[in-house]
Formats: sequence, C-alpha cells, structure tokens
Amino acid sequence: MAYFGIILAFGLIAALALGSVYGLFLWRAGELSSLSDIVARQGQTGAVYGSAVHDDSFAYKLQLVSTAKPNVIALGSSRVLQFRQAHFTETFINAGRAMTTPAEEIKFLDALLPRHKPKVVILGVDFWWFNPNWPYPDRHMRRDGLDLAAMKRVNEWLLEGKITIPDLWRVVVRGDTHNTLTRHDNIGVAAIKRGYGSRADGSHDYGLRYFGTDPAFDDARFTNTLSRITRGVVQFTHAENFAAPRFAELNQLLAQLVAADITPVVILTPLAKAVLGRMLARPLAYAYVSAFRDRIKALKFETYDFTDPESLGSNDCEFLDGFHGGEIVYQRILAEIVKRNPRGTVAPLVSITDLRRSIALSGGRALSAESAATYALAETDFLEIGCTK
Repeated sequence: MAYFGIILAFGLIAALALGSVYGLFLWRAGELSSLSDIVARQGQTGAVYGSAVHDDSFAYKLQLVSTAKPNVIALGSSRVLQFRQAHFTETFINAGRAMTTPAEEIKFLDALLPRHKPKVVILGVDFWWFNPNWPYPDRHMRRDGLDLAAMKRVNEWLLEGKITIPDLWRVVVRGDTHNTLTRHDNIGVAAIKRGYGSRADGSHDYGLRYFGTDPAFDDARFTNTLSRITRGVVQFTHAENFAAPRFAELNQLLAQLVAADITPVVILTPLAKAVLGRMLARPLAYAYVSAFRDRIKALKFETYDFTDPESLGSNDCEFLDGFHGGEIVYQRILAEIVKRNPRGTVAPLVSITDLRRSIALSGGRALSAESAATYALAETDFLEIGCTK
C-alpha cells in the first residue's frame, strides 16, 4: 500500500511538473497574452500572430482595427485575407475572417464604429452565405488564461509530433519564438511552428504551405475542394434558390456603412479555374450561385465580380487552394478595379504602377517578390498541378 502511495505521489509530481512546463510553453509562446499586448507587439516588431489555442478572429481584428485606426479596411471571410498594407498608399488593415456571415459583419461594425470609423470598406462577399442549405457556423468567444484543456492540447501536440521536446526547450528556457522559415517575430504556436498567422496589417501568411511542407494542407490538386463539390458539403452545399433573408442582412450592412459615411466597394473573389469549371458543370446543383451573382450586380454600389479568375488574367498556379487566391491574385483584383474604374473609389488608394510591376515580376506565383523575400525558402508547386515557380 505504501509502495502504491509512493508511485502515486511521484505520478502527481510528474504531472504537476509537466503541467508547469506546458503552461510556461503556452505563456512564452504568447498564447496567453492579451489581445492588446499582441497587437502592440505586432506594431513594434511586425510579428506574425498565429494561435493554435484560440479561435479569436473577431476579437483580434476588432482590437487591431481599433488600435491602428486605418482609413481603409477589408471585411469578409478568409477569402479577403491576401489584401496587404503594401498594396495601398492609404493606411490599411485587413479585418478578414473577423466575420463569416453578413449577420456577423453587422455585429463587427456595431462594435467597431464607436471606436473607429474608416473611410472605405472593401467588402468581400461569398456565394455560400446566401445558400439556404448552408447553416451559419457557430463562433466561440476567446478564452483568456490557462486551463486544463489548453495544457492537454500541448500534450497531444507532443504525442502527434506537431511539436518536439527541443521546441519546448527553446521556447520555455530560451524564450525563442523564431523559426528557420522567416525572419519574423512570432506570437502563438501556429506562427512559431508553421509560419502561419496574421501579419501586423491583419493579412494572412500561410507559411509552410508555400513550400509544400505543411502537414495540415490537404488540397493539393484541389482534391479536397473538388470533393466538396461532388458531395455537396460545407461551402459547396448544393441549392437551387438563394436565401432572400440573408440578402436583407447584406443590405442592412451596406446601409449601415453608408449611414456612417463609409464608402463600400463590393467584390466577389475568385475561385480556382478547375473549381469553377466543376461547379459550372453542375448547373442545377449551383443554380443559386448564378442568381446570387445577378443580385450582387444589381446593388446600387460599386461592385466587381471576379468569380472567374480569367477575368483577372490569373491562373490556378496563383491560388493557395481551391477557393483562396494568393497575394498576386489580390494585387490583380486591385489593378483590375482601377483599370475598369480609373475614377472610382479604389484608384486613389493604391499605386497602380507598383501593383503592375509586382504582378509582372511574380505572375504565376502565390507570393509577391516582396513577401517571398521574407522567407528562407523558395515557393514551390505546392498545389502539385505542374506550376513553374
């Protein structure tokens, strides 16, 4: 009995010791930092923030915009995240993925406007928002502080090989949050391990994905996205008619912007050509998408439909996956908007000469030359579709 008690005591001591190490790892990695401290550190060092613990895009982007107080912001899902400050001559913050639906965008603006009012909002609108068979996703509030679930997650990462004992040592003992991939300071485990997260301007870096070494990437040859189309699931759920009440939410959002004297520019961002082609081959399954695009074009605002990447002169090699274009795609979007409407809202916000130079230099790639220069590796054909990079 005494022997059992000794074993139990040693087990408890070991568990407490491990728990302390795990807690220190999360703290030193920046996972327990407040959002105000994270944003302040990004402003000072240009750090990339990529949490593996928190789903905090709403609160984080609200803090980021409120602190930076930019003249221009991008709103929308993850499909606007490749707009960067470097693309604009005005102050800019990317608030993409702070919201995933028009209803959530309204909540974001309600929270933002008492703190800051930008002059222009580039609003990315996704077709699946208006699919009556696509349920609005649940979002979780950020949980600050250390808890058992977070420490358990560190243990799981170790067992799964996502982090290593040397990772624990260098972060806990040395306080080293850098990696060999970039020269960035990093906040959060995803940024430290994968170079994955938000830049100081709110735009997104995909880190290891650019080099074909990200174990979390599952859309080479667009297999995951194309499978969603075949099965009619998540963003590519099939539907015949769009959900009119959700357009009412979009109209409310636009009216809210106008009432605040903020100019909206509405854009439909592109799909990879292979993905769009597969959808067009199933017109009945995606009948609502055509109706949705017609409804967007009828809005009494500056609107641009770039669903087809060929409208931008882009190709699939410039994509990150089946429905996220890379940085060059989004430079093409800005350049094309100025080309179509040289006296419009966007033209005075960007340097068209710089955009065209970057596109000419890095066409066919996901990363611009400027962004690529921050990495120690060269971009590869990570999509495995025969791209020369």
